[in-house]
Amino acid sequence: MTKQYVLKISEEVSSALQRHLPVVALESTVIAHGLPRPVNIETATSLEAIAREEGAIPATIAILEGEFRVGLDAREIEFIGSNPEVKKVSIRDLPIAVARSWNGATTVASTLWVAARAGLKVFGRAESAAFIAEVFATPRQTFRNLHVHR
Repeated sequence: MTKQYVLKISEEVSSALQRHLPVVALESTVIAHGLPRPVNIETATSLEAIAREEGAIPATIAILEGEFRVGLDAREIEFIGSNPEVKKVSIRDLPIAVARSWNGATTVASTLWVAARAGLKVFGRAESAAFIAEVFATPRQTFRNLHVHR
């Protein structure tokens, strides 16, 4: 029997999508593997706060117990950022992560894959202390400190 992937979208993100509010997808590898503790969790929290200040709903994406999660809560971000067993998951790893019920931080590529399936149109990431958006649809709103690519 083949295990099907589960896509769990937080209530906040789901509500924003239904109301056509701006939502920005955020990768989680920077939390688990990109920055030292506790800067990693502080950075994740700051990126979400920047999105909120500019009128968007942040949707940090990760894999928890083999399920794709879109829109992590504070406890889940803390888990991703503090658990050394969290794996770095790229697109090639997604089927294994689901089949083996991994906890994983998503790379840029796997974040985009999950975000597209969740209906998100804007992606943000931390790179060299800059917040850069990769946009694969016309943005509804431009955020402070975002460089938009079309």
